Amino acid sequence: MEIQDDKLNIEEVQQLASKLACVNSATIDINEREKLEQDLNAMFGQWYEGD
Repeated sequence: MEIQDDKLNIEEVQQLASKLACVNSATIDINEREKLEQDLNAMFGQWYEGD
């Protein structure tokens, strides 16, 4: 994941959050879930630091 600028991309956040919010956990494996969580945390971490 690369963030092009210091602005939080709401569409990307929504996409990652919706994948993580899947009701059926069998649709997403643990490695993909961990990567999505790390990406989301990095996005918010960068947003928080830039604020």
